[in-house]
Amino acid sequence: MTTRGENAHPPVMFNDQFEANMTEHDNPFTAKLPDPTGAMRQLYKLPILLYRLGFGPLVGKLFMILTTRGRKSGLPRHTPVEYRTYHGRKYVMVGWPKSDWYRNILADPLVTIQTAAGTESVKARALATDKEYLDVWGLVEHDPVMQSMLKLSGENFTRESFLAQKARFVILTFDPVDEPTPAAVEPDLKWVPRAAFNIAVNALMALAVRRILTNRRAARAELPKALPAGKVNGVRPAGKHRR
Repeated sequence: MTTRGENAHPPVMFNDQFEANMTEHDNPFTAKLPDPTGAMRQLYKLPILLYRLGFGPLVGKLFMILTTRGRKSGLPRHTPVEYRTYHGRKYVMVGWPKSDWYRNILADPLVTIQTAAGTESVKARALATDKEYLDVWGLVEHDPVMQSMLKLSGENFTRESFLAQKARFVILTFDPVDEPTPAAVEPDLKWVPRAAFNIAVNALMALAVRRILTNRRAARAELPKALPAGKVNGVRPAGKHRR
């Protein structure tokens, strides 16, 4: 797909709450969590490798690969994020509004998303109406994981309090577009699992053959030494008597 410069698309205007959250992070879900750094940041990138290995249809049930356009470089930037689907619409909660991928979206909302449903060219946007926030609350009510996260936050939200404090939540959703979006992650390592499987099968077969041959040699070693010709158990078989 076509790669454009960072200024080729006008910046997305979400609303005042997003600019506030960029400077003062008060998301109840992640306020008590440190920003991911070092090994944790690398661990978060594991779904990208799994997509490249061809496991997208499986991994994509939980993780979305969100491809933004770098606000400075203009190059595709791939980020795995957790998402939820409710009434046919996908939602992503921004845990760290100062993340590069989120700032890239602020500069250019045209992104590519990959999930178990496939690859889509979309425009990211913030929730705009109370109805959309109430739809998300319906998702929270029916999602055990989201319920657990709310409990861990130490806050007791209700439908009304959630709506009243909606500015504390940075939530994105996506609308389909026909415009060019950044290049998606390709399953360029899809051959690796098959090759690894073939190697494993061949190794197991070789091990099985080796064990069979070893068992045969051991069985032969336990057999009694060959007896002299014409004797059975050391006794010459009965025959005609000489006259």
